[in-house]
Order: sequence, then C-alpha cells, then structure tokens
Amino acid sequence: MNRNRIEYESRINTFSWTQFQEEQRREARSRPSRPMIPPMNIRPPKPIKTIVIDESEGSTGTNIVSSWIAKNRFMQKPKRDIIDIDDTEDSADKNDEMKNVLDRKELVGKEEAVAGGLSVKPINVIEIDDDEDDDDIIVLNSPPLKKMTQYEAATAETFWTQTLKKDSIESKSVLTANVDAAQQLFRTWNQVKGVQPLINSIPSTEFTICSYNVLCQKTIARTSYLYKHLRNTPGLLEWDYRWKGLRTELRNFKADIVGLQEVQADHFTDDFAPFMNGLGYTGAYKRKFGTTQKDDGCAIFYRPDKFKQIGYEEVNFFVSPNATSNRENIAQLMVLQCHRTCQCVIVANTHLIFNQERGDVKLAQLAILFANIHQMHKNFLMFNPAVIVLGDFNIEPYSKIYDFIVTGQLLVHGELVRSMSGQSKRTDGMLCCADKLLCDTMIDLDSRIRIMGAPIPRNDGYLRHQFQFVSAYHHNVPRSTEKRRPISTYHKDSASPDFIFYTPDTSNMGVERLQLLERYTLPTFESLQNTVPWPNKSVPSDHIPIMAKFRLYQCF
Repeated sequence: MNRNRIEYESRINTFSWTQFQEEQRREARSRPSRPMIPPMNIRPPKPIKTIVIDESEGSTGTNIVSSWIAKNRFMQKPKRDIIDIDDTEDSADKNDEMKNVLDRKELVGKEEAVAGGLSVKPINVIEIDDDEDDDDIIVLNSPPLKKMTQYEAATAETFWTQTLKKDSIESKSVLTANVDAAQQLFRTWNQVKGVQPLINSIPSTEFTICSYNVLCQKTIARTSYLYKHLRNTPGLLEWDYRWKGLRTELRNFKADIVGLQEVQADHFTDDFAPFMNGLGYTGAYKRKFGTTQKDDGCAIFYRPDKFKQIGYEEVNFFVSPNATSNRENIAQLMVLQCHRTCQCVIVANTHLIFNQERGDVKLAQLAILFANIHQMHKNFLMFNPAVIVLGDFNIEPYSKIYDFIVTGQLLVHGELVRSMSGQSKRTDGMLCCADKLLCDTMIDLDSRIRIMGAPIPRNDGYLRHQFQFVSAYHHNVPRSTEKRRPISTYHKDSASPDFIFYTPDTSNMGVERLQLLERYTLPTFESLQNTVPWPNKSVPSDHIPIMAKFRLYQCF
C-alpha cells in the first residue's frame, strides 16, 4: 500500500457570517452573469472556526461548499484515527471513508483515489490543538476555489441542530426550500445489479412505486414519548407545517403508484385527496376497522394515464376480540392494468400492528392478507397478474417474519412470540401456538381461504403462503453490518419497518416478467448518528418514503 503524507502548517482565523455575506455580494457584483440568489430567511449558522491553508504552500485548494455541506450532511463526531486507502479496497468502501474525511483530525491521502467514480485530490493532514473543539472547525483554502452561495448556505443550514424560532417555523420559505434539498443530500437512485437487458420484441412498461408512512396527527398526541427531540419546537409537529413538507415530497416523487399509511381520515378528505387529484392521481382510502373507531388508515393513488383500475378490495384484519388477530389494522388490494401492455399487477398496501412484542398477531395479519391476495389472484388469473405488497410491516429485515415473507414458510409452533419481528431483544415470554394462530377464521395455515367442506390441512407447525416474494431493498444486496443497516424510521429508535415486496415471476425463458430496476437509497444507521430525529424541520414524518422502479413485461 502506497501512502503519501502531506502536511501543511495552518493559521487560524474567524470567518464570520457578515464576512461571508459581504464576500458573496462582492462576487455577485464582479460576476453579473451569475446573479446572486436572494436570502431565504436563513439565520447565521453557529460560529465556525476555519483553518485557512495558503495555496502558496502547495495546496490545491478546498471547496468551501463541499466542506460545509459534507459536514452538515453527516453530522458525525470526529474520528481520531488515520484514514488508510488501500489500492485493493473496493471503490464503495473508499467512498464511505471519504464521506467522513472532513471531521477527522489526521487525514492521510493518496495522490489520486477513486471514490464513487470521482477523482479525489490529495488530502491534507491538519494539525489541531487538543483543546480545540473540532466539531466546530472546517477546512478551507485561501483563496477558496468557490464561495458558498446563499442558496447553498440555506441547504447546508438545514442540517444544523439549532433550536428553531417560532417566526422561522411560520416562514413559508424555510420548509419548501429545504425539504427537497434534504432528501437530495441524503438519497439517490441506485441501479440494481444484474438487471436483465430490455427485450425490445416484448412490449413492456416502466413505472415507479412509492410507500410512505405519513404519521397520523392524532397518533402524535398518543405517542409523544417518541418525539421528545421536538419538545422545544412543538410547531414542527403541527399539521399545517408538516403538510407543507408532505405536499412538496409527494409532488417531487413523480411516482406512478403511491401507497400511504397512517393517513388521518379527515386529512384524506380535506388534504390528500384534493391535492393528489390536482396532480393527476386517482385513489382510494380505507380506514382502520375493529371494535373501536380508529383515526387513520391507508390510501392508494395511481396515475390513470398509465394504469386502469379493474379491481379493488379492502381487507380487515380484525377477526374477533378473542382471536389472535384482534387488532384494527387493514389492507387495500388494487388491480391495475397497464394501458400499454394490458398486463396487470395486484398492489397491496398495508400497515401491520405496531406492538414490537406481538409477532403472532403480525403473522396472523399476514396470513389473512396473503389469503386475500391469493383469492384475488385467482379471480384475475386470465391476466396472470404480478403482485407488489408494500407498506409499514413493523418488522426488521432478516427477522423470522421477514423470512416467512420471502421464503414462503416458517416453523411457528413453539417460537418465542416477542422475538419474531426482530424488534425486541427480550428472550422470555409466551410461545406461539400454531393451532390458535388463525382460530376463528376461514383461513388455513397455508394462507389460503378454506373452501367450505374441504378437509383441513394437516398441522405440522408451519405457516406457509403461495407467493415467491423478493424485497426491493434487499434483492442482490449483501447483508449490512449494524452500523450500515438502512433506516426508514428514526425517532426514539431507528429501524427499517417499511418494505416493498414483489413477485418476479420468472418465465421458462429465464426472464423476470416484473423486473426491479432501481431503488431510492436509504440513509444508514451510521450516517444518522448525531442528527436530529424525525420529524424535524426538514423531514415531515417519522418515516421517510421508500421507492422502487420496475419494468413490467407483457405475458410471454
């Protein structure tokens, strides 16, 4: 391994917000071809002590924009080890190392490293006194290659963990300018490895699907313990403020199919339905159903210029007060036919029970869901529809319930109930009983609706279903370490309960009829450390949306 160590003496000065604005104005006057974007109600960031490295000492210069934004994008505490970049390392690993480079005290670089396909300049070794607060220090060369514009400053400022003043909360420009910028900084579209090439001789269509738990407003009041990070800025939890952010996101997604969870009933009527209709969507809403009236439910929207709805059913998971499935959760099943190919896809949108220790209830709800999807699939068998199931499953990847979904079976009898979802660390409690799992239902342990008079299948302790599901966010992706696991909800805890499952339906020719093309990446557990939990001034829900792009072929 080759290592170049380049050291520069540094001098310290203070770069004030006033100086920054004055330099910005001077540059705007000197370069009229690049007009200055006016300020957007942005406050000065907290004082930043900058280390200025003179170019005459051999430095190639540091972009203040990339320095500032990179620091705020990840908000990680400085790590005091030396970065070693080995020629044999994978470029993705190099890129991960480079992300935190500006927060470290000792930086060792190569002459030229490739990170994410970009050429990286030599990295400087900066010597900082031990008594310096290096969390408030950034590095820039004098003169910088590029000054930060007011717009870029606003984007960077999104990630400061300052207390937001009430007048800033009420400002129209704060959220609308920053929500989209925050999403862009955190996430990108990632092409799936091993995608089969397009077969031009077979008609196909591409579409984007989105699943998003938008956080019911009345749920916030019942679960305020999850949002203690906003106790000093309660305005960020108000519906009017969050709805501005949700509108911006829904508009910018440009998805063809959208599945929403935790949609408050009156907000669907007053806000979501009119807004989505204005964007050209058509949709349906299902409120949770059971012994008590619930405040929220699920909604599916689709673009009628791409799909035609030819079937729709609602599924109640509530069976009876004494049944295992005794909660008010629901699902929606919609059959959409593509205008271009006449091919159909069944889209199921659901939100399973939240309770982390009731894996048996979640399994019973899934069995009811899969039985109803199986029945709908039979009803539209002439179209041989593909299946997509999306929503908030309140399970963790690679848990026992996740394995049940992607493998089609799970030995449930005698399993510890609270460990099934992967959310609880406790190792005591009741065991699952296969005989009682689907009691009071007409659904068998093979997740099919029982035909009247048909013999009951033998109970061997397994729960099964009839589909071959793949997770859009875990297909052809190696299992992540704890620090690098993707996160889709982040408040008191961080987890990944949101999923998009689909059936590839591989033909005899070895071609997947429903192909996953891209997925919208999620932040990792590591990258979220020391950032403000969700919701916050830039993220309007305690979840972030998951999205995937598919190609659907005509039957062959």
